[in-house]
Amino acid sequence: MALLELQDVRVNYGGIEAVKGIDLRVEEGEIVTSWAGRVFYWPDTSLAEEACAMFYGRDEGQPCIVTAPAARNITGVVFCGGSTWVRPDLRGHQLSQLLPRIGRACALARWPVDWGIGYVSRVLIEKGVAAGYGYRHFSPSVFYPGSPWGELEVIVANNSIGECYDDLADYLANDLSAGGHADSQARSGSTIFDVSVTKTSSDGVFQGSSSLS
Repeated sequence: MALLELQDVRVNYGGIEAVKGIDLRVEEGEIVTSWAGRVFYWPDTSLAEEACAMFYGRDEGQPCIVTAPAARNITGVVFCGGSTWVRPDLRGHQLSQLLPRIGRACALARWPVDWGIGYVSRVLIEKGVAAGYGYRHFSPSVFYPGSPWGELEVIVANNSIGECYDDLADYLANDLSAGGHADSQARSGSTIFDVSVTKTSSDGVFQGSSSLS
């Protein structure tokens, strides 16, 4: 038997309302996969202006270059899907596709979300892996020169609210029952917001490091 746990860790800085976390545990209590996302409130701004603060936690003048055409349209209540970790022996079973959709569904049920977004690397798009995460549009690019990951370029994956609902319905009706796309073999395929998970026992979740902590 598997147990799905939804965590809600409140924070309050900038335009961030909450950090969402989902863990899937097996019967013995061990975590086999974890996922996280964030809800941003940008009523008078957009991703184009907030990309630096979203990535680093707060804007302190770090280098950030936004060329993605979609970035200026992404405003209001924005749900940003974050990192997915899957235990190595369970990769290849669609978990990196399933959990982000569950997370988006939880966010849509709780907040008046206008957009669902995520960052993906160009190589995941070229390999067709990113298509499994449920986004309809990919807008290049956002650059973070001198980031902790080096000279980083990410693509803005995005869905309108209607597309989020449509994707979930399509996935449940078709991909989930049919096996869907192959799960990413990457450790954290859904975005570049990698989390270093150092403990997977029942008494400790997400003990690690993240640029968005």
